[in-house]
Amino acid sequence: MSQQILDKDLYQASAGQNLRTARSLLDRGANPNVAGFEYNSALQAAARRESVELVQLLLDRGAQVDVQGGYHGSALIAAAQYGNLEIVKLLISAKANLNICGRYGTALAVARDKHNEDVVNVLLRAGATERRPNTEGLDTHFGLRF
Repeated sequence: MSQQILDKDLYQASAGQNLRTARSLLDRGANPNVAGFEYNSALQAAARRESVELVQLLLDRGAQVDVQGGYHGSALIAAAQYGNLEIVKLLISAKANLNICGRYGTALAVARDKHNEDVVNVLLRAGATERRPNTEGLDTHFGLRF
């Protein structure tokens, strides 16, 4: 199996919360840091789901906690948006950057927007700040720049 297929399959296994498949692919050499998918990396795809064990596996196998890009911007933002409290705590303990700003803002901003109060409280205690993307000059009603 080619490296590209291994890496893509790992991403898909992570997005689908398939711990057994992810472990097997990592054992066969899949790279947990390959990016460029919808959720950018396997870690971000896993963080938006609920498998703490899968996120821990990816981190243990070398996944970089702060890979940026993809739909959410980072794994921490994805976990915060979906209210995955235990994954948020795990990523914080793995030294995730609390203040990366994705398309909808920092982890704290998206957690507030989604009314994930437990996540908000954990992020605040960890020192997170709330920031949103620069929309200066953007008419948010029409989405046009003037």
